[in-house]
Amino acid sequence: MSLQKMLDYTLEFLLPTKLTALIAGSTISLAGLSIWFPEFLQKISIQLTPEKTLLLRIAMPLSLLFLGTFIVLLFVLKYYKSEAHLAPLKEQLSAIEKEEISLRDQNRILASENAILKKENVRYCAEGLFLKNQINQIQIIQNTLSGPEHEILKLFKEYSHGISQESVSRLLSIDDLKAEYYLDELLNRKLLSTRYEKFANNHQPTRLYIPTQSGKEYIIRNKLI
Repeated sequence: MSLQKMLDYTLEFLLPTKLTALIAGSTISLAGLSIWFPEFLQKISIQLTPEKTLLLRIAMPLSLLFLGTFIVLLFVLKYYKSEAHLAPLKEQLSAIEKEEISLRDQNRILASENAILKKENVRYCAEGLFLKNQINQIQIIQNTLSGPEHEILKLFKEYSHGISQESVSRLLSIDDLKAEYYLDELLNRKLLSTRYEKFANNHQPTRLYIPTQSGKEYIIRNKLI
């Protein structure tokens, strides 16, 4: 590495800007070259005494170094003065950037929560529509159920685990055909379902009628138990 490059790197390291480093480097180079200024004057036919030659060899480099140092100091002072003015602005800009990042994070969180709320709203609307349909269905059933059908549903207060057709005929004092008809009507309206259970005294499984969820809801809403 040449001496000039080492000097340039040193000045860039010591001085705050490349401009000041360039001015300082140029000043040092010119000061070094100015040592040969007397010889330049002699080449253009300007004769100097030995005293003047020595004076020029000393004065020219010192003058250039002084001028260059003065210019560099002006630029350095101006640089640090501008940095001092810009410091609060940089702090404010940094605070604004941090706040912007925080707002973006909050916006992402709110967007995620909003998506969750939308999904829940859709689910609640679907559940509300389902319940509304159930209520409408119960109201329609309530308006169309006959007296015997009401009486059959009342029996489940005592026979919550199921009741047979024969038991319905006996308890309501109606014949088997009517009992079968009313039970089938309740089956068609989805208020009852059936299951088979085998008892010890019977060889064949007995068909039992039990309330469905809609049937239980109807019984409770109409205070049949």
